[in-house]
Order: sequence, then structure tokens, then C-alpha cells
Amino acid sequence: MDKLLKFWDALSHYGAENAGYSEARRIILSNQVAFLATVTPQLYNLAYVIYDYRLLLPPILVNIAGSLICLSVLFLNQRGHTRLTKYIITIVPNLHIFLLTYYVGTATGMHLLYIMLVSFVLFLMSSERKIVIWPVSALPVVLFFISYVKFTPQYVPIQLSAGMNQFLYVSHALTVFLLTMLFFGLFFQVMLVAERLLENEYRRSENLLLSILPDEVAQRLKQYPESIADTYPSVTILFADIVGFTSIASAVTPDKLVAVLNSIFSRFDQLVDKYQLEKIKTIGDAYMVAGGIPAPMDNHTEVVARLAIDMLNAIPEFDLDGRKLDVRIGFHTGPVVAGVIGTKKYSYDIWGDAVNLASRLESHGLGGKIHVSREVFHILKDRFAFESRGLIPIKGMGSLETYFMISGNGLD
Repeated sequence: MDKLLKFWDALSHYGAENAGYSEARRIILSNQVAFLATVTPQLYNLAYVIYDYRLLLPPILVNIAGSLICLSVLFLNQRGHTRLTKYIITIVPNLHIFLLTYYVGTATGMHLLYIMLVSFVLFLMSSERKIVIWPVSALPVVLFFISYVKFTPQYVPIQLSAGMNQFLYVSHALTVFLLTMLFFGLFFQVMLVAERLLENEYRRSENLLLSILPDEVAQRLKQYPESIADTYPSVTILFADIVGFTSIASAVTPDKLVAVLNSIFSRFDQLVDKYQLEKIKTIGDAYMVAGGIPAPMDNHTEVVARLAIDMLNAIPEFDLDGRKLDVRIGFHTGPVVAGVIGTKKYSYDIWGDAVNLASRLESHGLGGKIHVSREVFHILKDRFAFESRGLIPIKGMGSLETYFMISGNGLD
């Protein structure tokens, strides 16, 4: 049984190995039907030979010719002539049945075999243009009515006994039922595989979208694909940058550089998930996070402060070719605009003076320090300890009073 199943599977996939899914499923189905169309007529030939091979020689020859043509479908599929095989497997069986009905008449039920061809033709030709699909699909219907009207028992060349007519009628009816059931079984098997593939692709696309955009924003984008832009009155933005990374990078191999950077940012990602904050993006060796978007968070400034502490404490875990690394962190709280930009590669980003100030706080900070604005100091001064830097010139913003967060007073 295992060998039979392996044979059937190998036969079905003959020529479909390198095809895309849609084309592969048509090749598989055409191979399966071609095999059945090759074997079934020979079973009838056996009955013809037993009854009277001299009398039934024309139908026997028609069955042999039809089987050989259908068998050629397997080899044509293997050589990439898939469009030709679609026409062979849809037109040849119709003509085959027509010739057989001409010889033995409708009393044998031969014309009933057209019934199972209609659905198969529609499925196999679904990728063709409508101007091709409908004439080919109508062919078995037209031939059925021509056969029913023209090939009555008194007008056919071969006259069979009543018993043989009855035997063939029952046999053809059973063939229609069995092959139709088999065809739909194969069809639903293909559909189930297609559904599983679609579900897998849907999950992959969902995961990919969620890895790029926040869940809430991704759901909105799927429902309303037009641009998304929101104003938030209070958001905390953090920038972290590895000190001296450019000079360190020039002294190590690219694979080591990327591996270490990936390890650091992966650790930061874990911390961001821990505090349920939103990673905005990475820019080279800089890492950007926001708290309070897209879902509001009452204590986002405190949560970002704790993230900054954990990021600072995590850096000693990493080194690059024996060189110890250090990180410079700055964050600020203020209003921002957040939205999705891009049409091919989506990006969730934030804009505003608050973002610019957070970036400046990071770049004007010191290694191993958390540099914050006066706004952050006033929000957190009762829960964390700070050291004033006094007024310092901030590029593009004049002189501003800034602070370093230091240990103690709840800072752990």
C-alpha cells in the first residue's frame, strides 16, 4: 500500500516540482486525470474483448489511441508544455467519448461520461481567458445533446445485445459516480492545501506587519489604508547611542560588528517589551523608543526612565573584540505627531520639537549617563535622584537647563 501511495504521489507531481503553486495544482490534477483516462478505457477494452473483439475492434482502437494521447500529458508536463496539456486533457476525452458513443450508441450510457468532464474543465481552464474557458466548458454539454439525439440504438454501426447494453450502461453510470467523487476528492484535497498555505501566508504577513507597526496602528491601516497621523499631547521619547561606535566599527570585521549590534539591540527589544513601550526604529547604532503611544500610558515618563536604567545596566554584558562598550542615553517628554509613512515599506514614526530635543539630549550627553530635560526632572524629581548640568547650549534650541539621572532615591 505504501508503495502504491508513493507511486501515486510521484505520478501526480511529475513535472510540477519547479512550478508555482497555482500552476502546480493544475499540473497535479491534469496528471491524475490523465492517468485515470489512460487506465479506465483499458478496463472497458477487456470487457469488449471478452464479449466480441472482432465486433468491437473500432471502440478498442479508439480507447487505445485516447489512452496514449492522455498518457502523453505526463511527459508534456515534465517538459513544461503545461498549457498544451490543459487543452489535450479537456478536449481529447470529449472527442474520445463522442467517437465511442457514435459506435455503440446511447443505450450503453456512454454519453453519461460527459457529465464528469464539465467541472473538471472549469477547474483546469480557470487561468485562461473567458473567451477560451466558456467554449471549452460548453463542449461536453453540446456533445452530450448531439449524442443523445443522433446516436440512438437504431442509428449506430455496432449493435450490441440487450444484456451487453445494460452491463455497459450500469458500468458507465458507476464510472461517472466513482470518477466524479474521486475528482471532487482530489479537488478538495487541493483546496485544503491551498487554504493551509493561505493561512500560513496570512499569519506570516500579520507577524511581519506587527513587527513593523504597533498592533493598534496595523489594525487601523488594514481597515483604512489612507494615511494615519495622530497628535499626542504628552509622549516620552528616548534615544540611546553606543559611544565611539564608528571608530570601533572600523577596527573589526563586518560580521562581528553586526553580530554584536544585533545582540545589543535584541536585548534592548526585550526590555522594551518588558515595559510595554514602543520601539520606533534604529538608525545605525542609535536606538529610539517612545512611551505613551500609540496606546496612552499615564506613567510613561517613569516607565521610560526605568527602561533607560536597565539599558545602561545591560551594556556591560557586551564587548567587541575585548573592547568594553558604553551607551549614551537621553530622553524628553512633550507633544508629538505620530503616523505611518511609506507605501511599499511602511514605517511608524514620530515628529515634533520633543523628538528633536530628545535626540539632542542624547548627542550632548556623556557615556554611561542618562541625560534628561527640565520637563522630565519636574515629573520625576520625587521618585529619582538628579544632578543638574546647569544651562548648556543645545544645537538649534539655545541654552537649556538639563539634568543627569543618578543612583539613589528609587533608582535601582
